[in-house]
Amino acid sequence: MNSALPTFHQPALENLLQCAQPLIFEVQVDGKTMYSGSGTLFYVLLDGRGYAVGTRHSLKPEAPEAICLLPNDTSLRLLRHGKAFFVPAEDEGDAALDVVVTEFDLGHTLGHPETASVRLIDLSQAVPDLLPPFESLSLAVLGFPDEVSEIDYVEEIIHRERRVLHCTYEGVRDPSHIHAARVTNEHGLSSFSGFSGGPVFGWRKTAADSGEVVLCGMATHGTVASGLVHFLSSETIIAAILASRDYETRNQPAASVD
Repeated sequence: MNSALPTFHQPALENLLQCAQPLIFEVQVDGKTMYSGSGTLFYVLLDGRGYAVGTRHSLKPEAPEAICLLPNDTSLRLLRHGKAFFVPAEDEGDAALDVVVTEFDLGHTLGHPETASVRLIDLSQAVPDLLPPFESLSLAVLGFPDEVSEIDYVEEIIHRERRVLHCTYEGVRDPSHIHAARVTNEHGLSSFSGFSGGPVFGWRKTAADSGEVVLCGMATHGTVASGLVHFLSSETIIAAILASRDYETRNQPAASVD
């Protein structure tokens, strides 16, 4: 790792871990409820509304399955949520195309003891004007790699193991909204499959030798062979959420006139 970069503060990182949860689907097979999953999502807060954020390609929008939003690492009580929103296909030039956002009932979530501890990342602190240059940050990608995860259908146990990839910033790729991070600890993994949709955090030094964590974006893809993980910026995530709100407003039923 670049010795000029600050070392990611472990307690600060541990405080963030549970914002990232495994992407789990509930499916019906011959009348029986089954579960499957591959990928990661994480929870954010914007203007007092809660969202689960993930990647479009992980959710297969052409045949969407029911998403299960787990609140934390211990509870199986699912968050009450609406439909997943995908940036419309006609907007293929939009940087937010590979982002999917699902709003959940924040009031209901915070009002139940099993779900009230859900870890939310405040996006008001992730706007571009407040973010430092990525080059100055130590980066960490949270996710649930497929090769250390399994679903035991006999015992009905979902086992997903969270891993953290520490990285240094590599630069902007083409198209320009895609960023690259070089992984410095691969955990012996043969594939980075499963990290898609995971949050990318940065750690920077601040005054008085303290530090702070900032959300840099969301992982989209990467390979062990290249040693790189690619990610979309937090600005793109915010754009996708705002697009979902615009879609919601435009498609509200017209008010009845007496």
